Amino acid sequence: MTLQDQGATTTLRTRASVRVALLAAAVVASLAVLVWQGVVWRDATTEAEARTAVAAVARDQVDDFVNFTPADVDARMEAIRDRSDDRFADQVEDFAGTFAANVRDGGVTTTGEVVGVGVRDLQADSASVLVAATAAIAMPDAEAIESVHRVQVDLRRDGDDWKVTNMEFVQ
Repeated sequence: MTLQDQGATTTLRTRASVRVALLAAAVVASLAVLVWQGVVWRDATTEAEARTAVAAVARDQVDDFVNFTPADVDARMEAIRDRSDDRFADQVEDFAGTFAANVRDGGVTTTGEVVGVGVRDLQADSASVLVAATAAIAMPDAEAIESVHRVQVDLRRDGDDWKVTNMEFVQ
């Protein structure tokens, strides 16, 4: 083998090594992109699930506030407390007894509908949701009163659940 043949063999080996290195780099880059896309997809799925969960809790909370009868007001107040964190549940408890008694004694029926829900802010452990609802309040011997409500429902994550920490009527 001549010196020129040895040089050509070395050049071929070097080119082959460069090709293998470039191919390996392309494979590593492709795998990195796939892993990154998987993380982005997982985060988007987790966020979408959280948005759905906080919207459902807020919707149910407001729905119980705009739909009650003398027969079910206690059960609705209990459901509202159950969806609330301890502090807000205590606030609900403070007025629930008097409220329920007034509903029963007055024969008050409220028929409402949640007409819109929007997640205003979503963090890893807290959220704020706006809920729009209509309600018709009926009492014996009186004409029904129609009303429109926009309620901000604040929530915090409690393990796998979302708990209501505050409800506020907003303009």
